[in-house]
Order: sequence, then C-alpha cells, then structure tokens
Amino acid sequence: MEPIKLQEVIDYIEGHLTEKLTFDVIASMMAVSEADLQRSFKMIAGLTMSEYIRYRRLTMAALDLKNSDSKVLDVALTYGYQTAESFSKAFKQYHGCTPMEAKKYQSNHQLF
Repeated sequence: MEPIKLQEVIDYIEGHLTEKLTFDVIASMMAVSEADLQRSFKMIAGLTMSEYIRYRRLTMAALDLKNSDSKVLDVALTYGYQTAESFSKAFKQYHGCTPMEAKKYQSNHQLF
C-alpha cells in the first residue's frame, strides 16, 4: 500500500469513528486484501488499525466528555462500547483516569 493510500484509510477511519468499522470494507475500498491492508498499516503507522481506531475513539470520547454535558454512557455508546463499565476500563487504561474524572477537569487543564 502506498503512503498516499494510508492517508485515505486514516481519513476514512476519522470520518467514521462513531460507526462500526470493518477491515474488509476498508480493504475493498482500497482495492487490497484485508491482510495486506493490516500489514501495511502496521508497518507504516507503527500500530495496528484496531489500536489506532481504539485510541482515536478514546481520544474523541475524552474531548466529548470534557467539552459537553453528555453522560458517560451516552459517550460510551457513541464510540462503540456496549457498557459504561467496559468503556470506563478502556478509558482509564488509556488516559489514566476515569471518564467521570475527565468530565470534572476544567477546560483550562491539559488532560490529553
């Protein structure tokens, strides 16, 4: 996969973070096999597509929590988590604090 196509993949992922993303659909759009897509993504980006998607969703979720009155469960569901508990566990692993703690930060604090 050429670097320009990697940007297309990232652009697609970024535009669909709140939707179910499947690698076979993305690979088909790029006219490559799923295995080639995942291998190339890892080689060029330095992380798997699954990791990239998870990190981007958790980052966007943190911004949503910090900058809105959204409930934790609503944000969890928006970014593909089935329960607030699974979202909280992933959130804490990635950000080092719970979603509720992130909501409490004032906008002038740098959390992320």
